[in-house]
Amino acid sequence: MGRTRLPGKVREAQILGVALRSFRERGFKGTSMSEIAENVGISKAGLYHHFRSKDELLCALFEPSFGRVEELLKRRPGQKELLEGYLEIMLAERDLATFCWLRISRCVPVPA
Repeated sequence: MGRTRLPGKVREAQILGVALRSFRERGFKGTSMSEIAENVGISKAGLYHHFRSKDELLCALFEPSFGRVEELLKRRPGQKELLEGYLEIMLAERDLATFCWLRISRCVPVPA
């Protein structure tokens, strides 16, 4: 059974989607590059062709959101505009935001 060859940007978007879902479900440490490759339907070498490491993959997930936050901050918004802009970004990137909040919640001690 042959694999479908997709344009690089399309394949990378597919990889990022699978990686984010895996990170959200099993955590960053609990997700392997082999698992991501298998779920995308490509070889591990094919995955490494697009992303040299799991860390690089994680950075690629955050890069668009960081760019949007940077643009928001360049406008020097007031408090209300800053909050609205931040919420807009989080809603647009809700899967990424969920992953972040799940990670943060594991680091914050719960009072007894």
